[in-house]
Amino acid sequence: MLTTLTRTNIETAVRSATLAPSVLNVQPWRFVAHDDVIELHRDPNRLLPVTDPSNRALTVSCGAALFNLRLAVAHLVGVPQVELLPDLSAHSLLATVRAGTSPDPTPVESRLHAVIPQRRTSRVPFVDQPLSVETVVRLEDAATAEGATLRFLNVYETADVGRLVRQADLVQRADADLRAEVGRWTGRGPGAVDGIPNASLGPAAKDPSSLVRDFALGLPVEDRDRVEFETHPTLAVLLTDHDGPADWLRAGQALERLWLEAVAAGAAVSLLAQPLELPSMRWLTRPPTAGTPWPQALIRLGVPTGPTPPTPRRPVADVLSFA
Repeated sequence: MLTTLTRTNIETAVRSATLAPSVLNVQPWRFVAHDDVIELHRDPNRLLPVTDPSNRALTVSCGAALFNLRLAVAHLVGVPQVELLPDLSAHSLLATVRAGTSPDPTPVESRLHAVIPQRRTSRVPFVDQPLSVETVVRLEDAATAEGATLRFLNVYETADVGRLVRQADLVQRADADLRAEVGRWTGRGPGAVDGIPNASLGPAAKDPSSLVRDFALGLPVEDRDRVEFETHPTLAVLLTDHDGPADWLRAGQALERLWLEAVAAGAAVSLLAQPLELPSMRWLTRPPTAGTPWPQALIRLGVPTGPTPPTPRRPVADVLSFA
């Protein structure tokens, strides 16, 4: 027997979906509700032609929103029915979510749903120690549950990938078009509903070789602290077997699932996407021994040394329509 999604249920679920991470916090999603279905669309007005010309990162971002939407629907009315890319002729339509059968959410779904509002992209230093084995296993299992693979890097792989991140960062800082595109989405003032305000940039690294992404691209920001970051970062690569839109959506769901697991375990996450945004470098982020070939996210994980403020969010009325 199918349950029913009310208008209030839909608005509540979409509000949870909008708390997902997205590249440059552009929030590239739209939702259309009709006939007990919530459609997830890519917003064509929020593309990043320089940073993300293939729309891969934007689709991964929408996949993260889809995972939150799934959790919220499960919490409200029961396990949903989800279909990826249901109509290939509708280029913006990425997925549909229907109210499903009515069993209660699993303990895992309840745990992850509870921490959705706490999820942040943490750009503060992390404690200079590895994650617990229990947390590592939980994060790996989270990725596997969504059809992806999370591969933690050893000390040698971390050093190699770290050099790649720093090289990619220099390439991007020298690209005037990329700097302009990033600049349009950063430094937002009070009242902004998207992008990355200065308060969410995090402190600048005293050591320019530190593995943390600086969306100020080296430019000075008023009242911004300079601090030491961890010297032994924990890095992991999220991989998929293939590299099409459905795989990007799966990667986004896996990313959000493991991110929420990290939050539930008291850990934090930030992304080092620079080399993945450069086609000539993306393949090099894949560990040589990884059996799964396609890197979709490069993740820095750890226990944060301080709080991270939330980034702004678009109102539900801006992203949801009823057909």
